[in-house]
Amino acid sequence: MVNLPMHITIVTPGFAANEADTTCIPYLQDYVRSLSRAIGGEHIDIVALHYPYTKTPYQWHHISVHPMNGQNIKWPRKYFFLSRVTQQIKKVSMQNNTILHAFWLNDACLTALPVARKRQIPMLTTAMGQDVLSKNIFLSVLPVSKMHIAVFNAHMRKEFISHHPCDNMHIIPLAVDVPAFQPVERDIDILFAGSFTKGKRPALFVQACIDIMRAYPGIKCVMAGDGPLLDQTQKAIDAQGNHILCTGKVERSVLLQLMQRSKVLMHTSEYEGSATVIEEAVSCGMHVFCFDVGRNENQNIHICNTLFEMTTAVSQFLQKSADHTPRPSARLEETTQMYIDLYQHILAIQKGNL
Repeated sequence: MVNLPMHITIVTPGFAANEADTTCIPYLQDYVRSLSRAIGGEHIDIVALHYPYTKTPYQWHHISVHPMNGQNIKWPRKYFFLSRVTQQIKKVSMQNNTILHAFWLNDACLTALPVARKRQIPMLTTAMGQDVLSKNIFLSVLPVSKMHIAVFNAHMRKEFISHHPCDNMHIIPLAVDVPAFQPVERDIDILFAGSFTKGKRPALFVQACIDIMRAYPGIKCVMAGDGPLLDQTQKAIDAQGNHILCTGKVERSVLLQLMQRSKVLMHTSEYEGSATVIEEAVSCGMHVFCFDVGRNENQNIHICNTLFEMTTAVSQFLQKSADHTPRPSARLEETTQMYIDLYQHILAIQKGNL
């Protein structure tokens, strides 16, 4: 196998604008910090395509970030933008034992791939939830059958290979970094956490809470997050008597504090590849009630087939004493080592050692 040091160039649509920015792709922030602890921040460069909105390089926890300020630019100007991105990726990928790691199967991957091919740099792409669906337009132009692709669980792998074969698909569980905390009173019964978008179905959460509160009027429900459906959701709550609190957008540290005070995460999303919020919830000692979406295996995750089944299960759960011991499905240090092992494996293949 290839010996350290190795150099990892991460290509991503966006990254934290500074060390205080905790809401931009929390999973990726957790992973990069963990990777830095393992191989050293000087061996990592991050090329952020669209966010933050600046072209000035900066340091993030002693890691070099190169923002390209794409702001989701459109054609034909996008041609010149992608050319500039390609040059930046080349510039920060000159070291020996470099790996290109794209997050996700989108323009980050599409931009990094030509550099990998031309420079013969090994490349890995991690797919996020929506990436594995057949409607992902990038799948029609990416040579996915020959790429190394990491997914979070067997659910994502099954969905992906149902329409696109891939010879080198790797499962590395999603893990998050939740700081240790002192047990506090769990005074929130049901929590919604995430974006107020069509796919997350916040209206379904509101309906479920109203149904539960009819039988158990003392239930406390909170919705944390922001998005295009927030105002519409708030109006629906007001029309029913305003018994659900909407916090709006909150920093990740505040969200984790809410989770540590909550008993149940009721996750009404219609599809997830592997939701970060689910893993954060079980890591904070919550029980998760969701539909059959992608997730890690965990005894605190309860699968429901219908909304009625979900409201019934949550109602019954809240009427009894429950164990709220934090139960992370995977340890961040372990999954980081899995990625490092995979980097070394891909490097060894590139060098003809396997």
